[in-house]
Amino acid sequence: MYISSIDLIIIVSSIAALTIVHFFQGRRINLLVMRTVAQLLEHELRPVDKEYTLLSLYSGFHARYRLGDGKEVETYLILLPRYSILYLPIAKLLNKYDSLIIIQRTDKEIRKPIILKRENESKIVKTIVEKHIKHIHQEKQTKIEQLERLVDEDVKLLAAYDNKIVLVQKLEFTKLKQQIRKVLRIINTIELMT
Repeated sequence: MYISSIDLIIIVSSIAALTIVHFFQGRRINLLVMRTVAQLLEHELRPVDKEYTLLSLYSGFHARYRLGDGKEVETYLILLPRYSILYLPIAKLLNKYDSLIIIQRTDKEIRKPIILKRENESKIVKTIVEKHIKHIHQEKQTKIEQLERLVDEDVKLLAAYDNKIVLVQKLEFTKLKQQIRKVLRIINTIELMT
């Protein structure tokens, strides 16, 4: 089979046009998600000061919010590369997803660190980090059970250690508002437990 130079030009031009259209559609979606998440976080946190840093223009952002009570909340929004028709299928194959990482510093040090990490999609593996104690206290076990009831399948990691609470959430655009409210409720619950 012989491909003429005109056929080759048509094929290359079609691929280029498809790539350009996909770039602008993916860019629009990522910008919409970034704007929506930023607005929801600002509405729920009600910061007195905020600072945003873009991560590679269309890939997400890092935000630092200072709250009225003097606390500071850091967030990272990391998005799929919807603007890249070549890398997006690879990211999907590697099981990548949009994620929101929230880090809140607490006033006091967390003496008994807790880490809940989701393995696969089915279960939470309990990892309890004890600095000096080999056995698990009943009080701590109760806290872990309370946290497990709060955590749904979209929360990939929940850690409370030193003076930080870290939460990694898989985002779904159709449930953004409910997810962000739930994430902030989980963080407040942990802070009350410490």
